[in-house]
Amino acid sequence: MTLYHEDTIAGISTAAGEGGVAIIRISGPDAAAILCDAFSSKPHYEPSQIPDHLMRYGHVLDQDGSRIDEAMAVLFRAPRSYTREDVAEIHVHGGRVCAERTLMRTVELGARPALPGEFTRRAFENGRIDLTQAEAVMDTIRAEGEMAQRSAQMQLSGQLREQIEYFQDELTYLLAKIDAAADYPDEDLDEETRISCINDFEKISREISSILSRASDARHIREGLMTAIVGAPNAGKSSLLNALLGNDRAIVTPIAGTTRDTIEERFSYKGMVFRLIDTAGLRETQDAIESIGVSKAKEILQEADLVLYVVDAADPASFDPDTLLSVPDGKPTVLLLNKSDLEAKITSEEILSIVPQVEILNICAKTGEGLPSLYEVMFRHAVRENTAAEQLFVSNVRHIRLLSQTADVLRQGLASARQNVPIDFLGIDVQEAWRLLAQITGKTCDEDVIDTIFSNFCVGK
Repeated sequence: MTLYHEDTIAGISTAAGEGGVAIIRISGPDAAAILCDAFSSKPHYEPSQIPDHLMRYGHVLDQDGSRIDEAMAVLFRAPRSYTREDVAEIHVHGGRVCAERTLMRTVELGARPALPGEFTRRAFENGRIDLTQAEAVMDTIRAEGEMAQRSAQMQLSGQLREQIEYFQDELTYLLAKIDAAADYPDEDLDEETRISCINDFEKISREISSILSRASDARHIREGLMTAIVGAPNAGKSSLLNALLGNDRAIVTPIAGTTRDTIEERFSYKGMVFRLIDTAGLRETQDAIESIGVSKAKEILQEADLVLYVVDAADPASFDPDTLLSVPDGKPTVLLLNKSDLEAKITSEEILSIVPQVEILNICAKTGEGLPSLYEVMFRHAVRENTAAEQLFVSNVRHIRLLSQTADVLRQGLASARQNVPIDFLGIDVQEAWRLLAQITGKTCDEDVIDTIFSNFCVGK
């Protein structure tokens, strides 16, 4: 990705399709001049005279002076702008035609169409935000639930950067001690410095481990909890999906094997997004199409973050202990005794005598009985009870990898310090840990990594 910071870029910053307003953003040295030529208002201002941070009413004009659209416009002069360059915004009526004609007019006047993420990349390269905040911009845009949005806002506010900089400050101070001990051997600083290394290595690695321990919660918050609904045919899986969603998404019939493929839908509870996957009934079948659905159901059973195993309480044959035993150890699983409106032919006690550890709830997908309790159980499995709302979450795979590598380096340094390795050798581990942390914030990061990050952004952001 080649950027030319002396040029001016333009892009549509609002989503495609019909809407109340579409925003065309312009950034670069010619932003004011392009705004002056493309936008007409009363009074009309020369580029140097355009009021800063003041929204004005007027019209977008075509090359021949004809009106493209009624509009509002504003200029944000550097450095008080998103990119720390001169930034202009033109707000036209929402819809493809008005926005695209306005964008084309800015290009005619000298702007270049922006590349994906180029506005935010300029903000990063101009020092307005660090790389973690830049990544949080897209996390904010893509957030599907309130908890994901709140987590992204914490990172966007700089909390992760502040935590990383705290670690780096500690390591910098420790490195200064190591250098002093190495440079002044007559001062007998080795033992004192070694104790400092042991204490700091332990402390920082422990704090990083604490952050990483919440990574699974963070992934659930960011991506949604993959929740598999499995069980025998006619146990009520599709009815449960419809009940949880509050609408008839899946076809429900008395005919066994109605659901032959997976159906995935999302819903939010207490700000947490759940990815519900209704699967084909688990049974032996000679039907080629149904057997493919059964195979998919078994795969999803292994991949899911949470398993809802539905059993028809009025039909003991719908309970298959082997299905529960096939769930990987440690995977949260809830057995749902469905159809509580009918006479029960199988009880919780009977199931627990076969599979003692399983969590059981009595529900009725048809009437809604037990669903409030089920929502709470699902939420509990999605986010642990001891997870505080104000805690820092790290869900980005790149961040997790670099923090894990940093923790490994610190543990290696700790072992070396305890084995009385020469003090100056410990400085190598300190420097490597500092370098890994700097890659998270972008202080030292390969250009191709930065290119990859911003290539995943939408155009106009």
